[in-house]
Amino acid sequence: MFEIVLFEAVATAGPANLSGYPTGEKHALIVFARQRAGSEADFSAACGIAKQYGWLDVTISRAALLSVESLNARPDMVRNYEGALENGHSLVTFRDPVP
Repeated sequence: MFEIVLFEAVATAGPANLSGYPTGEKHALIVFARQRAGSEADFSAACGIAKQYGWLDVTISRAALLSVESLNARPDMVRNYEGALENGHSLVTFRDPVP
């Protein structure tokens, strides 16, 4: 059985970032990671996921288990939750740069 863990992060856009942001620009991210139920939050894996999406210098500030019930309040996150269940991961990039 699996759970989805959310990792709050800030990272620098690399030249091949999949979001298309200018190289060197910093953005807030949420990494959705599928993990075995009951396991510790895997910060290293979350950094690796962000790097797969083209983000560099990833700094994760916290992690939290995503409860399915919380998606009722955030229907915009359902697609990311489903993507993480199916593919093992998903990522949200916040549009506004971080200073």
